[in-house]
Amino acid sequence: MGYLLFFIYLTAFCILLLRVPFFRNSGISAKWLVGLFLCRVIAGVVHAYIDLNVFEVSDTVEVYQRALRHFNMLKADPIEFIIDLFRTPYDGKYGDLFGVHHSFWNNLKLNFLIKIVAVFDLLSLKNFYINVLLYNMLVFFGAVGLYRALDGLVPGKKWLLIVGVFLFPSGLYFTSAIHKDGFVWLAIGLIALALRKIEDGFTIRGIVTIIASLLLIFVVRNYVALVMVPALLAYGVGCRWKRVAGITYPAVFLFCVVLFFGLRHLIPSADFPAILIDRQHAFMEIPTEGTAKLPMPELTPDAISFGSALIPAINHSFFHPFIFTNRQLTMTGFAMELLLVQLLFLLFLVRRVKCSHLLPGFLIFISLVDLLLIGYIVPFPGAIIRYRSVFLNLIFIVLLMRVDFRYFLIKFNIKENNM
Repeated sequence: MGYLLFFIYLTAFCILLLRVPFFRNSGISAKWLVGLFLCRVIAGVVHAYIDLNVFEVSDTVEVYQRALRHFNMLKADPIEFIIDLFRTPYDGKYGDLFGVHHSFWNNLKLNFLIKIVAVFDLLSLKNFYINVLLYNMLVFFGAVGLYRALDGLVPGKKWLLIVGVFLFPSGLYFTSAIHKDGFVWLAIGLIALALRKIEDGFTIRGIVTIIASLLLIFVVRNYVALVMVPALLAYGVGCRWKRVAGITYPAVFLFCVVLFFGLRHLIPSADFPAILIDRQHAFMEIPTEGTAKLPMPELTPDAISFGSALIPAINHSFFHPFIFTNRQLTMTGFAMELLLVQLLFLLFLVRRVKCSHLLPGFLIFISLVDLLLIGYIVPFPGAIIRYRSVFLNLIFIVLLMRVDFRYFLIKFNIKENNM
């Protein structure tokens, strides 16, 4: 029964891709659109099989098992099922908004995921693999939205853009499993498309899409939502005043650094350095059980301490894992992927095509800031690879768009210059 239902849903979703205007208007041919969706489904099924049969402990399996209890609540009392999401177990107290311990907001991301899987269970008859299929159909909206947002910004990059958006290995693998990363990918794609459409004028649909997507990111990864706000501000300022568009993102970044260290002197509860340190300590307290752990500098809530830890943070997020120091096949694969991105960055520095649009800068801004935060907080290489997958994917996409590959092909006599 499970196999039959899986293929019924799969067939229905493939038909949906061909008929829904959101997908038909993407500019991707029908067979390629279906093929890219199937790639995502295959990645999700492989990830699900590994989680069920290889790993002794898996986040996705744990969420699935906990969702079964909420599934019973959903069937018995749907209203209570919804209300339960907003209850706190801490004596009526919701805790600090960005706190790690005894905080409703910190628990919300897991509780939200459990509730979503419980809804999937209702549609899938509690089948783990069908849940993955339903989830990937949802996330595919974000991937297509991101492609539509970036398509045409740089001429002649259609196929490279397709590869970057849909086939980046770690991005595809980690956003195809029922993790929070997929929801972040979904929301970023929808926000990017809304920003692209805002060029033709503000619409209620665009504003609602941005707000709803921000709320989704806040629920699953609140620190990412915090980074999105100044990025959106920079985008808006650049669109409004074209003359200062080139310095908008650096200026907003510097302003955010000042706020990060200085706001606590005006609003004691907004002690962002202490919040980040608390998150780092929470990760450090996780039992390793033989898992490799990177050395993390001891931080204090001041600019000097964070400045001294900047190089290790960059090293962790932008250079780990090293390709020659990991004997695990999977880690070597992710290291090669990272090496490819680094190579593209070097090519970008040598020769790049012009792109005056602010959207690539928006994606780079949120990616670099989030990667830096991950470098400060997360000590486990495996966790770093997963947490950064969305943002490394975004950087990869922008580099594919901006590197002048034609110049290098001509320079190395791979392609003739017909100009």
